[in-house]
This record gives sequence, C-alpha cells and structure tokens, in this order.
Amino acid sequence: MANVSLQHVYKVYQNADGKISPNAKPAVSDFCMEIEDKEFIVFVGPSGCGKSTTLRMIAGLEEITDGEIYIDGKLINDVEPKDRDIAMVFQNYALYPHMTVYDNMAFSLRLRKVDDIKRAKDGTPILDEAGNTIPIKRKYTKAEIDEKVQEAARILAIEEYLGRKPKALSGGQRQRVALGRTIVRQPKVFLLDEPLSNLDAKLRAAMRSEIIKLHDKLGATFIYVTHDQVEAMTMGTRIVVMKDGFVQQIGAPQHLYDSPANVFVAGFIGTPQMNFFDGHITPDGVITFANNQRVVLPKHVLQSFDLDKIGSGLDIVMGIRPGDLKLVNEPVADGGVSARVSVIEALGNETIIYADMDKDSDFSLDRTPTTITASVKVRNNPARKDEIYLAFDLECIHLFDKATELTLKK
Repeated sequence: MANVSLQHVYKVYQNADGKISPNAKPAVSDFCMEIEDKEFIVFVGPSGCGKSTTLRMIAGLEEITDGEIYIDGKLINDVEPKDRDIAMVFQNYALYPHMTVYDNMAFSLRLRKVDDIKRAKDGTPILDEAGNTIPIKRKYTKAEIDEKVQEAARILAIEEYLGRKPKALSGGQRQRVALGRTIVRQPKVFLLDEPLSNLDAKLRAAMRSEIIKLHDKLGATFIYVTHDQVEAMTMGTRIVVMKDGFVQQIGAPQHLYDSPANVFVAGFIGTPQMNFFDGHITPDGVITFANNQRVVLPKHVLQSFDLDKIGSGLDIVMGIRPGDLKLVNEPVADGGVSARVSVIEALGNETIIYADMDKDSDFSLDRTPTTITASVKVRNNPARKDEIYLAFDLECIHLFDKATELTLKK
C-alpha cells in the first residue's frame, strides 16, 4: 500500500472566461499533511469547507492550483487519474444499471492491463538476445478476474448477489458492490466521498462497522470524506477538521474531543454540541459569564491554561460539554448554575435537557447567551419549566481567547 503527502496544496476555481480572479477565495488553502501507510484518515467539516475538493485533487479529478501531492513518494500533480493507482467510492454508488453485480465489479479489470513478461505457449519466459526477460503489458485472464471478483464478494458477503442487477439490491448492498469494485483493483489508496450519506440511520451505522472491518482486512490507506462528525469519531485513526478551505486541526478522535484547538473544532466535534458562554476570567481563576453567573477554577485546573495570556484578566469564551454537567439536588457555589427547563429529550439511556439560566426567559427557539444544554443519566426526568441545579465538572472546562477563538490550554 502507500503513504500520501500533501504539501502546501491550494485550489482556486477559475471564472467562466478560464481565468482566476485576483480576489477569488481559495476553495482549499495551504493544505499540508503526511498520511501514513494503512491509516484511516477522515476529512470532516460543514458543506463548502473544501474536504471533497481536496479528495478530488488527490484522485486527479480536480487540477491543483498550487502545491504538490505525492503517493508513495511519487509526485502525481500531472499524472492521469487512471495511472495514480487509487480507487474512489462515490456518494451515489455510480453502478452500471444494465450490468450484473459480477460485471460491475469485473468491469475495470477487463479494461486494465497488468505488467508481465513475454512467455511461450507453454508458459516459459522468452528472453531477448542479452538473456533478459521481455516486459509486456497484458490483459487479465478470465480466471484472474473471476478469482479477484469472488474474493472481494466473499470479503463483503455479497456472493449470493453476483447475478443480480443494481435495481434488485438495497442501498446497503449497492454500497457494498461499489466497495467491491474498488477492492478488486487492489489500489494503493482508497478514496471514499460521503459513501453512506444516502443510507438510513440504522443502515449507516451498520455500514460504518463494515468499512472499519474492511480497512482492517485490507490493511490499506483509506481517505474518507464526511460531514457527519459521528462517522469521523468512530471510523478515523486521525481526523482532519476543515472550515472555509483551511485545516483547523488534525488529530486522533479523542484528542480532538478533549483538546480542541479553537471554538469551531470544539463546537463541531461532539454531540450534543458544546455549550459556549462569553465571559471574563481573572488571574485567580474566577470566571463570570451569562448574566453574572460565576465559577471558580481550582488552582491545578487554572495552571493548565496559559496564565501569560490571561494576564491581569481576559475576555474569554468558556466551553463545557453537556456530558460534563451533572444534575444535582441543590445549588453548587462557584461550581454550578441554576436554570429553568425549556425542553426535555428522554432517549432512554440518557436525557438531554435544554434549559435557560435566565429565569425570566420566554423560551424562544433562538439560542441565547444564557441557554445551557446538559446530557444526564437519570430515571426521574424533570418537567418543562422546572428549576434545576447543574454542577460543572471544573476539570473539563475549556477556555478560548474571545479575540482569536484559540484555546488557552498550554
């Protein structure tokens, strides 16, 4: 398999006249990353962030405006897509409707040629005058194609569907066929562009597990694009979070969850979304926020932040994940808040509480500076408009510089 290197890659789209406007905003800006052999990398971000554009540049389906891309140490900027030894799975499957599953999977092999040496009819190599073998390119034999298709079908558990046409398959089965079509080619890199977005929630969860198992079986390099942070968290060995064409942070899923680099990453990774409050912190760790609510950070927690930046006091954005709030029976001085419940989502294994720290709130649909969300495990759920007390896990508080939105963690 292979490693992939992206070095200062840019993509700026041309105007209708074929020229790039001097004021054009890049779709991808200064993308730099080293992807190791056999990694499962996930590009994640909102629509328009540049994740699919980056994938298409790796595939050769989009021209690179600037920068360099290497696969296995070979510069591929000007290499045709068919010669990059990659395989791509699309969102819409892209199966030939008039062909059977077998023929869809075998199609690329029937067109592709493989390196070999010239042989006599009995299979012995033919040598040139210098005694060397003569390299040639030949088509795959029927037996070789059948072996590869049957092996891929066995891996994906679709052997019984080989004689069917795509219209006779479910969405999940079609997606397996699309994956099978890439497996038979044994490419260096697998590129997957939102392959599960057309499936229902239950099937999507099942296919996530199948793709993870497939990656383990093949031992290949996977680059996967999605807008769904749950897919990113559960599938990737590393995640690339993108926004407006820029890489915001690269890291292992748990690292991004525990140590987001900025407000955007903190809000994008994690469900329900992190609570954010504009506030102010003093040098001794007193944080005031949301209509003069107050928490005081223990000394060891305060030491984990950049005290030089906090200085004599700093305007901040304070973040706390809903799962780091605990429902308690009485007010917690300097470590919690009271709020009135606006919405309850009882999910069985957990309850998501939407509340407002402003007791006079009219519970409008808009999120306000005093809105707070908690994810708790309780059997007796509070009722709408009940007053509740929430305790903060102070060791899990995130602080960001309000001016730059960058984390204050050391």
